[in-house]
Amino acid sequence: MDSKVLSGPVSTASERVSNTTLFMDSLQGLILAKAQLERDEAETRNASALTSMLPHVRYSARLHHDGLQWICSWGTDPQSQLVGRGACPSEALENFDLAWYGETRGGNDKNGS
Repeated sequence: MDSKVLSGPVSTASERVSNTTLFMDSLQGLILAKAQLERDEAETRNASALTSMLPHVRYSARLHHDGLQWICSWGTDPQSQLVGRGACPSEALENFDLAWYGETRGGNDKNGS
């Protein structure tokens, strides 16, 4: 081979290979980023759908603060009223949902005691 070719500037073919490799790497990165965004969007839609099915949302439970704690309640009759209590609104809502399904956590039973 000619010594000028070996010691000279990078050949056009070599530049094309390098550019193609960079392009493919960039394209792969974009494809992976798009796939991640699609997964995130699907997870958000799923979480939104699940939230709309929670008892406190479906049955429009009442959320209020009694001066000591947050209370989420449904029903007007004190004997059959379903209650969830908590130190913050989200805790009261979560305890209400647990009570709806007959589960307890932190000493709350179906009647919120």
